[in-house]
Amino acid sequence: MGARVIMVASGKGGTGKSTVAVLTAGRLAARGRRVLLVELDSGLRSVDYIAGVLKPMIDARYRTIPNRLCTGIMGASMGGLMSLYAVTAYNDVFSKAACVSPALSMCYPQLLRQIRSDRLDADTRIYLSVGESEARDQRTLALQTERMLTIANMAMSRGVRVYPYLQPEGRHCEEDWTRQTAEFLHFLWLE
Repeated sequence: MGARVIMVASGKGGTGKSTVAVLTAGRLAARGRRVLLVELDSGLRSVDYIAGVLKPMIDARYRTIPNRLCTGIMGASMGGLMSLYAVTAYNDVFSKAACVSPALSMCYPQLLRQIRSDRLDADTRIYLSVGESEARDQRTLALQTERMLTIANMAMSRGVRVYPYLQPEGRHCEEDWTRQTAEFLHFLWLE
Protein backbone atom coordinates (compact mmCIF):
# COMPACT_ATOMS: atom_id res chain seq x y z
CA MET A 1 0.00 0.00 0.00
CA GLY A 2 1.28 3.50 -0.82
CA ALA A 3 1.85 6.33 1.61
CA ARG A 4 -0.54 9.07 2.61
CA VAL A 5 0.78 12.62 2.50
CA ILE A 6 0.14 15.11 5.31
CA MET A 7 1.51 18.62 4.92
CA VAL A 8 1.94 21.24 7.67
CA ALA A 9 2.04 24.84 6.41
CA SER A 10 2.81 28.26 7.84
CA GLY A 11 3.12 31.78 6.54
CA LYS A 12 5.88 32.79 8.96
CA GLY A 13 8.27 31.43 11.54
CA GLY A 14 7.37 30.79 15.16
CA THR A 15 3.83 29.59 14.54
CA GLY A 16 4.31 26.03 15.73
CA LYS A 17 4.45 24.20 12.41
CA SER A 18 7.66 22.38 13.30
CA THR A 19 6.24 21.25 16.63
CA VAL A 20 2.96 20.11 15.06
CA ALA A 21 4.85 18.34 12.25
CA VAL A 22 7.30 16.58 14.56
CA LEU A 23 4.62 15.51 17.04
CA THR A 24 2.33 14.29 14.26
CA ALA A 25 5.24 12.45 12.65
CA GLY A 26 6.12 10.93 16.02
CA ARG A 27 2.58 9.67 16.58
CA LEU A 28 2.45 8.22 13.09
CA ALA A 29 5.89 6.61 13.47
CA ALA A 30 4.79 5.12 16.80
CA ARG A 31 1.96 3.46 14.85
CA GLY A 32 4.51 1.92 12.49
CA ARG A 33 4.19 4.47 9.67
CA ARG A 34 7.15 5.73 7.63
CA VAL A 35 7.47 9.53 7.78
CA LEU A 36 9.25 12.16 5.64
CA LEU A 37 9.33 15.80 6.88
CA VAL A 38 9.94 18.82 4.60
CA GLU A 39 9.79 22.42 5.89
CA LEU A 40 9.10 25.62 3.89
CA ASP A 41 8.04 29.23 4.57
CA SER A 42 6.71 32.24 2.56
CA GLY A 43 2.92 32.09 2.78
CA LEU A 44 0.83 31.69 -0.35
CA ARG A 45 3.89 31.04 -2.50
CA SER A 46 4.67 28.09 -0.23
CA VAL A 47 1.21 26.64 -0.79
CA ASP A 48 1.53 27.17 -4.54
CA TYR A 49 4.94 25.43 -4.41
CA ILE A 50 3.67 22.58 -2.22
CA ALA A 51 0.66 21.89 -4.45
CA GLY A 52 2.35 22.45 -7.80
CA VAL A 53 5.92 21.22 -7.29
CA LEU A 54 6.60 19.46 -3.97
CA LYS A 55 3.56 17.16 -3.85
CA PRO A 56 4.07 15.91 -7.45
CA MET A 57 7.78 15.40 -6.73
CA ILE A 58 7.03 13.37 -3.57
CA ASP A 59 4.46 11.30 -5.49
CA ALA A 60 6.99 10.64 -8.26
CA ARG A 61 9.84 9.63 -5.93
CA TYR A 62 8.05 7.76 -3.14
CA ARG A 63 5.38 5.10 -2.92
CA THR A 64 2.42 7.30 -2.09
CA ILE A 65 -1.28 7.17 -2.68
CA PRO A 66 -1.25 10.31 -4.83
CA ASN A 67 -4.97 11.04 -5.00
CA ARG A 68 -6.51 13.94 -3.10
CA LEU A 69 -8.46 11.69 -0.71
CA CYS A 70 -5.13 10.62 0.78
CA THR A 71 -3.64 14.13 0.92
CA GLY A 72 -4.10 16.62 3.74
CA ILE A 73 -2.46 19.79 5.00
CA MET A 74 -2.14 21.10 8.55
CA GLY A 75 -0.96 24.27 10.22
CA ALA A 76 -1.37 26.53 13.24
CA SER A 77 -1.86 30.29 13.38
CA MET A 78 -0.64 31.62 9.99
CA GLY A 79 -0.13 27.99 9.00
CA GLY A 80 -3.77 27.33 9.87
CA LEU A 81 -4.74 30.19 7.59
CA MET A 82 -2.50 28.78 4.82
CA SER A 83 -4.03 25.33 5.29
CA LEU A 84 -7.52 26.77 4.89
CA TYR A 85 -6.35 28.57 1.75
CA ALA A 86 -4.75 25.35 0.44
CA VAL A 87 -7.78 23.10 0.93
CA THR A 88 -10.05 25.62 -0.83
CA ALA A 89 -7.75 26.96 -3.57
CA TYR A 90 -6.22 23.53 -4.28
CA ASN A 91 -9.16 21.27 -3.50
CA ASP A 92 -8.11 19.11 -6.44
CA VAL A 93 -4.90 18.35 -4.47
CA PHE A 94 -5.99 18.44 -0.80
CA SER A 95 -9.12 16.83 0.63
CA LYS A 96 -8.30 17.45 4.29
CA ALA A 97 -7.06 20.39 6.36
CA ALA A 98 -6.35 20.90 10.04
CA CYS A 99 -6.59 24.66 10.60
CA VAL A 100 -5.49 25.01 14.21
CA SER A 101 -6.07 28.49 15.61
CA PRO A 102 -5.98 30.02 12.12
CA ALA A 103 -5.22 33.74 11.81
CA LEU A 104 -8.61 34.42 10.19
CA SER A 105 -8.56 38.18 10.82
CA MET A 106 -5.63 38.57 8.41
CA CYS A 107 -7.87 38.21 5.34
CA TYR A 108 -11.34 37.24 6.52
CA PRO A 109 -13.34 38.89 3.67
CA GLN A 110 -11.07 37.27 1.06
CA LEU A 111 -11.50 33.86 2.72
CA LEU A 112 -15.28 34.19 2.58
CA ARG A 113 -15.15 35.08 -1.13
CA GLN A 114 -12.81 32.18 -1.81
CA ILE A 115 -14.96 29.62 0.04
CA ARG A 116 -18.04 30.94 -1.79
CA SER A 117 -16.45 30.77 -5.24
CA ASP A 118 -13.94 27.87 -5.24
CA ARG A 119 -15.00 24.36 -6.24
CA LEU A 120 -15.14 22.21 -3.10
CA ASP A 121 -15.77 18.48 -3.30
CA ALA A 122 -18.24 17.06 -0.79
CA ASP A 123 -15.61 14.61 0.52
CA THR A 124 -13.50 17.51 1.83
CA ARG A 125 -12.90 17.66 5.59
CA ILE A 126 -11.80 20.76 7.50
CA TYR A 127 -10.89 20.92 11.18
CA LEU A 128 -11.12 24.51 12.51
CA SER A 129 -10.21 25.45 16.07
CA VAL A 130 -9.83 28.39 18.38
CA GLY A 131 -8.64 28.42 21.97
CA GLU A 132 -10.87 29.77 24.73
CA SER A 133 -7.98 31.78 26.22
CA GLU A 134 -6.49 33.07 22.94
CA ALA A 135 -8.29 36.40 22.91
CA ARG A 136 -7.51 39.39 25.11
CA ASP A 137 -11.19 39.68 26.14
CA GLN A 138 -14.59 38.00 25.74
CA ARG A 139 -15.63 40.30 22.89
CA THR A 140 -12.58 39.31 20.82
CA LEU A 141 -13.14 35.63 21.62
CA ALA A 142 -16.76 35.99 20.47
CA LEU A 143 -15.59 37.60 17.21
CA GLN A 144 -12.99 34.87 16.58
CA THR A 145 -15.55 32.16 17.30
CA GLU A 146 -18.16 33.85 15.09
CA ARG A 147 -15.69 34.02 12.20
CA MET A 148 -14.72 30.38 12.62
CA LEU A 149 -18.39 29.30 12.71
CA THR A 150 -19.27 31.48 9.70
CA ILE A 151 -16.53 29.78 7.68
CA ALA A 152 -17.63 26.37 9.01
CA ASN A 153 -21.28 26.99 8.10
CA MET A 154 -20.39 28.35 4.67
CA ALA A 155 -18.23 25.29 3.91
CA MET A 156 -20.87 22.90 5.29
CA SER A 157 -23.51 24.54 3.09
CA ARG A 158 -21.29 23.49 0.17
CA GLY A 159 -21.31 19.86 1.40
CA VAL A 160 -17.93 19.93 3.19
CA ARG A 161 -17.56 18.12 6.54
CA VAL A 162 -16.27 20.60 9.11
CA TYR A 163 -15.30 20.08 12.75
CA PRO A 164 -15.33 23.43 14.55
CA TYR A 165 -13.57 23.04 17.91
CA LEU A 166 -13.33 25.45 20.85
CA GLN A 167 -10.39 24.27 22.97
CA PRO A 168 -11.22 24.78 26.67
CA GLU A 169 -8.65 27.13 28.22
CA GLY A 170 -6.66 26.88 24.97
CA ARG A 171 -4.02 29.55 24.41
CA HIS A 172 -2.43 30.67 21.14
CA CYS A 173 0.71 28.57 21.62
CA GLU A 174 2.34 25.35 20.46
CA GLU A 175 1.87 23.67 23.82
CA ASP A 176 -1.91 23.93 23.57
CA TRP A 177 -2.09 23.26 19.82
CA THR A 178 -0.32 19.91 20.23
CA ARG A 179 -3.11 18.81 22.59
CA GLN A 180 -5.46 18.86 19.60
CA THR A 181 -3.39 16.48 17.44
CA ALA A 182 -5.29 13.30 18.31
CA GLU A 183 -8.62 15.13 17.84
CA PHE A 184 -7.90 16.41 14.33
CA LEU A 185 -6.10 13.26 13.17
CA HIS A 186 -9.12 11.19 14.18
CA PHE A 187 -11.59 13.50 12.41
CA LEU A 188 -9.51 13.85 9.23
CA TRP A 189 -8.23 10.32 8.80
CA LEU A 190 -10.03 7.80 11.00
CA GLU A 191 -13.77 8.66 10.88
